[in-house]
Amino acid sequence: MLHRVLRGLVENALTPAFDCRIFRDGKVVFRERFPDKGPELFFDTASLTKPLITFLLVYQHFTKVDFPLTTVLPEAGIQASLLELLSHRAGLKPWLPLYLFGESYLESIRLRGQNPAGRTDNPVYSCLGYILLSRAIAKAAGTSFRQIAKAFLAGFPGCEINPGPRPDVAPTEFGNEYERKLAEKFVEDPDPSRFRPGLEIHGETHDLNAFYDGGISGNAGLFATAAGTMELLQALIQMENASLPLMKGDGYFYHLGFTGTGIAVSEDRRIAVAFLSNRVHPVVLPGDFSAVRHRIFRAAMEMFS
Repeated sequence: MLHRVLRGLVENALTPAFDCRIFRDGKVVFRERFPDKGPELFFDTASLTKPLITFLLVYQHFTKVDFPLTTVLPEAGIQASLLELLSHRAGLKPWLPLYLFGESYLESIRLRGQNPAGRTDNPVYSCLGYILLSRAIAKAAGTSFRQIAKAFLAGFPGCEINPGPRPDVAPTEFGNEYERKLAEKFVEDPDPSRFRPGLEIHGETHDLNAFYDGGISGNAGLFATAAGTMELLQALIQMENASLPLMKGDGYFYHLGFTGTGIAVSEDRRIAVAFLSNRVHPVVLPGDFSAVRHRIFRAAMEMFS
């Protein structure tokens, strides 16, 4: 089943490249990639940055997370705890083009980023919450989030920030055309030059909030191989509350990345899946690629349970 799903990615031209790796009880039990020759590719993992870097760094810098964000970052003006931010329960909007507003990211989130309905018991997925968390980490450490993340990733081979247009780095979109259309919902006639028109995005983070925030922010910016992704995922699995930044699937917890990436962990934490692709190259195609990734996760769980 899993081989058939992955073969379909190639036969139906759903992505130019992918790498799928599965661990069971901490050992590699499956590996398939396309192309199957050449160097192991680094992929822009997009939102996998949230659970694999930002979440881990929060617990590295704070001994507890059930205290208000204003304790460490009063200038944010957001009445939510770190725990609520980590679990997407802080009452924030999913996304804003923060780089298009005249004020700082913090000011933009305070002025524009809060949902009118406020906090609810049900999580509302938010990039903004994780950007705030990266600001809190930087404030606590007294340096930039980029420097903190870079030092952290030094312990994880196969993980980088903005590696540049190397042959072993998978490119993403030609210009941020998809994000430009999203941004038009928030800013009338946004400056087209802010969306890297005509440029093949290669080795620079695809997400523009992260790109304009030094190449990495709390929501995006991690580049990794499948092996590097799995090392970070193993570090996450070791944490007592490993499922906190993840979504609940059918017998597993998971997280997806816009560029075509995803991770999944079985409920008993014995099986871990890392799937990386550059689905958005050269353009963002129509179709539900999330459903494809869930087929991969389900097939992996069935195959190795």
